[in-house]
Amino acid sequence: MPTTTTLLNDDTAAIVTDSESPKRFSWSAAFAGAFVATAVTLFLLTLGSGVGLSLVTVRHATEDKTVTFLTLGAIYFLVAQAFGFAAGGHVVGRMIGPAIETDRDEQWRAGTHGIVFWAMAVTATALLVALSAIAGGAAATNGAVNAA
Repeated sequence: MPTTTTLLNDDTAAIVTDSESPKRFSWSAAFAGAFVATAVTLFLLTLGSGVGLSLVTVRHATEDKTVTFLTLGAIYFLVAQAFGFAAGGHVVGRMIGPAIETDRDEQWRAGTHGIVFWAMAVTATALLVALSAIAGGAAATNGAVNAA
């Protein structure tokens, strides 16, 4: 549906018509948001892993401290995921830009961008984890073959 804008002035009247229909979905915004979310999440998880592992001492480890450490690690993991998704969602929201639409259309468009961005970010993170596991398994197999 073309967008028509009517400009009225005291002396003149002009009708401006946009021949292109507005885009309903922006794949570039979804990809950018997923990339940002994955990058921020992996950065925060790497940072948290480094800090957490530097705080652990095996010599004085007890079961009580281990449960606390794992609980704090799980909480940090969820917070890092939430912050990564928030950063990616912010990028998507800024990139889709304004459009002339009703509130219902705006909610649908924003919701669609959000769910697609979320799915892409989760898929990208899962692929990175799977590739890391495959690479780690290949390295372990190579080490076992060389040792034999």
